Amino acid sequence: MDDLFKGKINETDINIVFEIINYRYINYLPIIVSTEFTVERLLCFDEGIGSRIYEMCKGYVVEIEKKKENNYRLR
Repeated sequence: MDDLFKGKINETDINIVFEIINYRYINYLPIIVSTEFTVERLLCFDEGIGSRIYEMCKGYVVEIEKKKENNYRLR
């Protein structure tokens, strides 16, 4: 899932994302997620989605501190 929760988000978006993540969680299927949210912010945004993503990705999470030089478009 690229750019998870990027842009305007409504309840329908959250429900669809939950269904996708929950299906993969229950069936032990892999998932790759990129997002501008930290794990902590994902948990605050939606605990059901955030906790499943964290549990599935535990040990493989890479968080990059947001700096202008990390955005290649601004170089």
